[in-house]
Amino acid sequence: MTFKRHVIEGDPYPEREDHHLWDAVFRVAQEFYSSVWSLLLGMRASGARLKVGDRGLIMYPVFSDDVEESAWPDKEKWKKEKEKYLLPRKDEIKEVFNLAFRMLRAEGKI
Repeated sequence: MTFKRHVIEGDPYPEREDHHLWDAVFRVAQEFYSSVWSLLLGMRASGARLKVGDRGLIMYPVFSDDVEESAWPDKEKWKKEKEKYLLPRKDEIKEVFNLAFRMLRAEGKI
């Protein structure tokens, strides 16, 4: 039996307003930090959003009881998942966000 690996190129949510930011993050992660690519994809699928700050990209949660919108109904659940999944990989995630930010600026997308 053989299995085919499904490869996701860029951001799988093109309808969301922060699509271009996530697309850059996923391109960088796939190229340089594949170890955090799936983690970031899980955060995106769970409802995390990105915005441009003064010094780079900022990830933030959307809170909702609607599971189609977010996996985080409140700050407490977000805090637990952030501590469990994001904080142990914070240095790699910061580097991905920094590289994506610089790439977006160079491409004139922000």
